[in-house]
Amino acid sequence: MTTSDEEPRYKPSLTDVRFDSTGFRYDGESQKGKKRLWHVHETDELGLYLIELPPDLPRTNTVFKNYKHYFQGFLEGSNGTMIDCAIVTINGCQSIVSSYSVPLGALRKTFVGSIHVPFEEFSFVFKCQCEGAENGGLKEAILANRGIKPEDYLDVQFDQEFPDHPIARVRRILNRLTSSIIITQEAKSLPRFNLRLEST
Repeated sequence: MTTSDEEPRYKPSLTDVRFDSTGFRYDGESQKGKKRLWHVHETDELGLYLIELPPDLPRTNTVFKNYKHYFQGFLEGSNGTMIDCAIVTINGCQSIVSSYSVPLGALRKTFVGSIHVPFEEFSFVFKCQCEGAENGGLKEAILANRGIKPEDYLDVQFDQEFPDHPIARVRRILNRLTSSIIITQEAKSLPRFNLRLEST
């Protein structure tokens, strides 16, 4: 039973999140209080979202091991493909960092990276989107000539050699975010969503 002298629970907002946006062009809040947008590299975009709903993530009594497989299920209708998915700790918060691609016609794909910082009743989500040639691109032609298998074209080992490829651009943005995101103590004091990290 609540009493009149109880303090109301802190209400999270986009102002609870900061990160290194040096060199990014801020384009304002396209959805007031819900989404902030930056342009990073010509057509590359980065959005910060406040999702005021419980996370749409597995809730089980056991450790959930394969988030990559879980998210792949959401991409089936668009013929998308998960590339990377990992649980990391960002500024003391368990977070999911992932990337995937979605076809744009026969020869192009959009590459998307996301950081999901889930709490029990809301989430902060970063989403970056980078477009470029995938099939028939310069990187793919060079790697094919070396005998590299197509399923390995997007491996992180090739990012330095092909820094302008969209997956390399996505990973650079994600790396900057994971190393610079700061969430206020007021927001971090709210109940966290348990990602059920497996002990290793």
